[in-house]
Amino acid sequence: METTVLMIRHAESPFIFGKERTRGLSKKGEEDASAVTTVLHSFNIDVIVSSPYTRAIQTIQGLADDHKLEIHIIEGLREKQLKGAYQLPAEEIDEAIKKSFQDLDYCLEVGNRAGMS
Repeated sequence: METTVLMIRHAESPFIFGKERTRGLSKKGEEDASAVTTVLHSFNIDVIVSSPYTRAIQTIQGLADDHKLEIHIIEGLREKQLKGAYQLPAEEIDEAIKKSFQDLDYCLEVGNRAGMS
């Protein structure tokens, strides 16, 4: 028996500070989500899971409807957040995010100081 896992990143969503969980798709994101449904229409899909983020659910809702499947929400698929008032180059942020998954107590030094004030 073979299992194939398809991972779909959410479609385009406008950044709205403080609305990580609830911000939806942009017009382009809606068009791209429709394209995902079209491309995967003929796939044999048994289960669909998603993070709890609105934009992720909206990206695959058409696919779920098309296959008459429920979307199973998994809280652990949410984005990992780094807290604190800091500005780092993108590559340093990426590395910090990786470290935060390896060490659940990890925080940026600046974030730690910000939390102590």
